[in-house]
Amino acid sequence: MYELIPVTYTVTFVDWDGTELKTETVNKGEAATAPAAPSREGYTFTGWDTEFSDVQSDLTVTALYVDDSLPTYTVTFVDWDGTVLKTQTVNENTAAIAPAAPARAGYAFTGWDKTFSNVTSDLTVTALYEEITTYTVTFVDWNGTVLKTQTVNEGEAATAPANPSREGYTFTGWDKAFANVTSNLTVTALYEAITPTLNAIASNSFGIVLNGESFQVVGISQATPVSIYNLQGKVFMTRTAMPNESISVAHLPKGVYIVKAGSKTVRLAK
Repeated sequence: MYELIPVTYTVTFVDWDGTELKTETVNKGEAATAPAAPSREGYTFTGWDTEFSDVQSDLTVTALYVDDSLPTYTVTFVDWDGTVLKTQTVNENTAAIAPAAPARAGYAFTGWDKTFSNVTSDLTVTALYEEITTYTVTFVDWNGTVLKTQTVNEGEAATAPANPSREGYTFTGWDKAFANVTSNLTVTALYEAITPTLNAIASNSFGIVLNGESFQVVGISQATPVSIYNLQGKVFMTRTAMPNESISVAHLPKGVYIVKAGSKTVRLAK
């Protein structure tokens, strides 16, 4: 029995001068726990420069301060609906640090509505979005049966279902491309008819030669009784074959058969 070993990352908290405050090992996707708020003479601690609630890599997180001798302002980052994403206090003429890009169903985040690299007043900064155009891709079989339906963002790829099957045919692919979807699509499975083939079994120069939907018994020099039956022993045809005579198998269903000519047998896969 194997034990699943989680992926872990190292999160290091450091002070303004690089002094290490805490190091923690965190499972991927989990949160680190910050140390107690550090102190710095003449400054007020305001938080950390990097988020660590969903750790996806090794991180170094640095303490942030404002200079108590300088003017300060509050920068509030909000989502499209007014939800507060982050609040930060910064000194005049310094930059705020944006939170992680927010997500909104059906939209792509494009940035923020104002700059915050040189703050000179209290600011409310709002997330901006652009609506994502989506299309429906429908995969259907040769007879119109729906195999899969998928909603895809414009310019992205759809994912095909498992290759379908059709008796007597080989699946060869799909009738149109779907790697860069720019409209609603119906994608149809393509097939190629299977041509009857002979399983390569023969002995003492005896065998059969297929020609489309018929075969000839080779290696006989006189009239020979021929029987065709399936692997369960059911007889499908009995007749006498002359040398080089063509015998039709068009009436037989697809499947594997035993052809017996005199005392010899071969296997036929149609």
